Amino acid sequence: LADMFDVHDTVTIGGVTTGGPGQPEQRLAALQMGCKAGTQGMSNCASLGLQQEKRGDFAAASAAYALGCASAMFIKDPSYQGDHTCFWGGEHAMKNTHDYATARRYLAFICNTNDWEMTTSACTMLGKMEAAGQGGPADLASAMARLERGCFYDSAELADLEGCMLYGNMVMENRDHLDWNESGEGVTVAAPDHVAHGDVTAFGLSRASHAFLRACRFAGPSQEPGCTANRKLLAEWSRGDYPGMARVCRVQNAAGEVTSEKPCQQFVFYVPEFMADGEGEATIYVWPDGDRTVTRHTAKGHRLNDAPVSDFTVGDDWICWTNATSDNRFCIDAIKAENEY
Repeated sequence: LADMFDVHDTVTIGGVTTGGPGQPEQRLAALQMGCKAGTQGMSNCASLGLQQEKRGDFAAASAAYALGCASAMFIKDPSYQGDHTCFWGGEHAMKNTHDYATARRYLAFICNTNDWEMTTSACTMLGKMEAAGQGGPADLASAMARLERGCFYDSAELADLEGCMLYGNMVMENRDHLDWNESGEGVTVAAPDHVAHGDVTAFGLSRASHAFLRACRFAGPSQEPGCTANRKLLAEWSRGDYPGMARVCRVQNAAGEVTSEKPCQQFVFYVPEFMADGEGEATIYVWPDGDRTVTRHTAKGHRLNDAPVSDFTVGDDWICWTNATSDNRFCIDAIKAENEY
């Protein structure tokens, strides 16, 4: 019934399109009648909240969102689209009523679900509030986790670009105080007096580069900062401003003779120019004299200094790439392979 009273277009038999002005008061009454607790009323509550926002009745909007979101949280099933009520209610509480505690609660529900439309945006908004201490104590560790989910949730196409920029910048700002998170799959912000291990910092910087690349990958005029931030990070890191992962690098000629074996530093960059081959990942090994060896894995196979690789081997002691043209081989020690990023 509310849809019938909404503004809509009608098409006559002759193909002439006319606009329907709608009946806002009747639509409002229908939504008020339909906004009930339970699965059947949640979508009505979401629409009612939006309409009350447009009317400027923020108290009525908050009440509609509260009823719909409470049902969604009780049912715990996004298939009913009740999570839209929580998302819009959280956004309303954050922007219009400044009820940040309610906004945190609603958006946390969405951030922890798997709604491809709204999860990433909810995580970003929640991360911003947690970082700023809105609606509760400031929590940089939780904020970083929220922003990371907003950026890296599922496929790159679903990434929240603002979340990617905020996450990358947060990692950069706290790079000297990072630590492994409890799951061991990423980094978190530790106490201010914590001094990050070089490998942890290197992993965090790699994630920051990846986040900036995601913002750059879908760059419009407003997302150019992602491209700029990534290139700046690459330039500073490659000249030695930040720590890398300590490795041992080796070069062998076609006869298998070792011609060079020295300690080196490993970095994982995400480079926009390589995006056509996948995520744009490039691993750079910097030798003591400043020379660089670059490896990549693309859809067409492994590359060594952008040349085809004829053989890639992973052994107990060494990981090696063989240049398909010269048969020269580049290897790194495999001792830390389980900790690679």
